[in-house]
Amino acid sequence: MHFVRIVFCNVCINSLHARIGWIRSSCRKKPILWNYTTILLNTSSKMSENFVGKYKLYHSENFDQYMKKIGVDFATRKIASALSPTVEIIISGNVWTIKTTSTFKSEEAEFELNKEIELTTMDGRNIKMLCTLENGRLIQKQMAIKAGDKDTEIIREINGNEMLTICKCEDVVCKRIYKRE
Repeated sequence: MHFVRIVFCNVCINSLHARIGWIRSSCRKKPILWNYTTILLNTSSKMSENFVGKYKLYHSENFDQYMKKIGVDFATRKIASALSPTVEIIISGNVWTIKTTSTFKSEEAEFELNKEIELTTMDGRNIKMLCTLENGRLIQKQMAIKAGDKDTEIIREINGNEMLTICKCEDVVCKRIYKRE
């Protein structure tokens, strides 16, 4: 959500143009009375809508190293690296659902933005998760509950028909690209 304070001429209120990130008045007359107002632009709902859909993995870089860093065993890493999972993102009101499906394992995470939840990841870690929407990116912070487990961050960004997913754990960064189905 963005709050913008603007000044406009009462005579020319119909000529007010609004765009995300900027607002201007196209008044060319000498106004008699100026108004101050605050407008709330709900940009987060539009950004949210961009994520809705099903995506199939088609490119992955450094995934094995990422899984190794978070503590996934060798056999599971080899199986997971060979898979092309499908990620489905659903938004119903304020509730987001991210379903990750593969022939090996599946996971479903249901959450609201800016509210911390507890869940178990596909690799078996118990975590606290907090998701935020920042600059058009869905940022998922996973905080380890158990001592010795690692914190991670997953960033999702939509670019046309692709979803770029960046997975970070300490100094290891993994890039996964999904295509919208």
